[in-house]
Amino acid sequence: MTKDGPSERYEVAGMASTGGYGAAALSLLLALLIAVAVVCAVWLLKAEVSTWLLVSGALLSFLGLFAILGFLAGIFRFESQNQTRDFFDGLTDAIGDACVVTDSKSRAVYGNAAYLKLAAAAGVSRLVGFDLLYSGQAAFVEPIYQLTQAALDGKNDAREIRVPAGTSAPGGSADAPKWLKISVAPIADKSKRGYVLWRLQDVSVDRAKQEQAFGRLQFIITYLDHAPAGFFSTLPSKKVDYLNATLANWLGFDVLESQNGDLQLSDVLGSEGAKQVMAIDPVAGGGRTEFFSLDLKTKNGTILPVEVIHRVDFDAQSNLLPSRTLIVPRRESVSADINSDAMARFVSVAPIGVAEVSLAGIVKSANSVFLSYSPKTKRGSTLEAMVVDGDRIELRKGLDEKLLAKNQIVVVDATIKDEKPRLVQFTFARLSEDAPKLTVFAVDRTESKTLEVQLAQSQKMQAVGQL
Repeated sequence: MTKDGPSERYEVAGMASTGGYGAAALSLLLALLIAVAVVCAVWLLKAEVSTWLLVSGALLSFLGLFAILGFLAGIFRFESQNQTRDFFDGLTDAIGDACVVTDSKSRAVYGNAAYLKLAAAAGVSRLVGFDLLYSGQAAFVEPIYQLTQAALDGKNDAREIRVPAGTSAPGGSADAPKWLKISVAPIADKSKRGYVLWRLQDVSVDRAKQEQAFGRLQFIITYLDHAPAGFFSTLPSKKVDYLNATLANWLGFDVLESQNGDLQLSDVLGSEGAKQVMAIDPVAGGGRTEFFSLDLKTKNGTILPVEVIHRVDFDAQSNLLPSRTLIVPRRESVSADINSDAMARFVSVAPIGVAEVSLAGIVKSANSVFLSYSPKTKRGSTLEAMVVDGDRIELRKGLDEKLLAKNQIVVVDATIKDEKPRLVQFTFARLSEDAPKLTVFAVDRTESKTLEVQLAQSQKMQAVGQL
């Protein structure tokens, strides 16, 4: 508030505290009725009272009654303007930030103590808005223009501006850079004068915390990029969202190329590996962590044997969420580990379907051939889920029979549930008597069964011909 003239801010506040036009009309009507009653009463005594005295009394009674009723209705207040100004000065000063109010023509009509102190430090001796306070400061020109347009549209808005150390801009510092936040908020006003509250805040501390957190995040990402294991994340669309530098170097990818979002899951794991990690039975609102042994192919054609730890999560509707995958090189060791490594490679390249199932019939792992038999075949699903309903009992019976007859091989023929049904021969085996899993071999016998039927039909026709 300047001492040069009255504040428009207080005029608006005073109007907001009145009783309104309805109270004024009611008071005027009551005063008029009482005044007419007084005039009528005096008129009866006109013989004893002069006409000018009668008119003066009626007018004074009307004004007096209107003033009394107006005071009772709250139209008139005897509070001093200084008390109102003190109240609003205390209110805006309590905010602690520099605040200024402008009208529809962007003229400053009020400034609190913090704003006046800011302007005085900048060498401005009169009350001005932010546009004039920061005139000549290139960094503030566009933000203040945008905020002015937002205020004209009746919208709240804010902008943050970085002020370098040693700047002459109001609110800056000679020792360190600062972040200043300027916000606008249109003031609801029945007089429609377009008042806008401008506020300046020093958000340097908050920005410093954000930059510190961002720097820490960059530090962690650097650790992850150069970890001794490969890591990547995949979106539900099979698009690789992130791939660390370690895995990129192993596969021969350019680091920048691998992080531009153009890689697909098959580019990292190969087409067969991508099929295996995507073939996981969903868990509504949960997730699964699966282990794979894969041979990755680098850009120069060499084979990289790895162990894959794949974590995938699902939402409440069993929809796929982003997954995370850890890649660890397969160890080169001796004895039993070499045999297990060779066995894993043998299973992955076998021309028939090979899978491991739990004693309860849950698929734990499977090669790509086994997974290709039916879209229902997934890690975590039951073995019976991949066959038609009519063959499920027989398949389960064969599984139970194998559990009882440990030294025998059980064979079951079942029709796969698919768009084009196929006949598959399942062979159940147990690698050792105490093994917690069963090994299942699956062979597609659709064509051979068709040939058998055709051969039998041919033999029947031949026998009929001989007869």
